Amino acid sequence: MSGKIDVHHHYYPPTFTAALKRAGGDPSGWIVPTWTLEAD
Repeated sequence: MSGKIDVHHHYYPPTFTAALKRAGGDPSGWIVPTWTLEAD
């Protein structure tokens, strides 16, 4: 362990999420989670 705290975030812009939905979704069936500050 490096002793560092990992504070990175996974964020999907609304334009990415909309484009993925228009394309029929992710082929693997993965659903893009809705991002909220509280959930992060």
